[in-house]
Amino acid sequence: GSRESRWEHEWSGFVITNPIVDDWFYTDSFGVVFYDSALLGATGVGFLMDTFGRAVLSPDIFEDEAIVLLEIYAPGFGSVFYEVDLFWDNPRVLVQIPF
Repeated sequence: GSRESRWEHEWSGFVITNPIVDDWFYTDSFGVVFYDSALLGATGVGFLMDTFGRAVLSPDIFEDEAIVLLEIYAPGFGSVFYEVDLFWDNPRVLVQIPF
């Protein structure tokens, strides 16, 4: 499973911990967890939001980056933390994390 542990936003200068303590997402049979902008927006961790409640980045130089820290866990193994850098001008639609 995976969960968002921490978010850092360049525009606020703050590191925001996920307010949902057990915000776990389980992998499918291929080991994939899918996060989209609506899911990121629903966590309430300070992303800028569009009118549909989706997390967005802005082309503004002070609003175009964020870091998402994921905690990856599997029964019988320890947790692994992985930072995903998000950039407005270089969108990443797929991040593969070896575990």
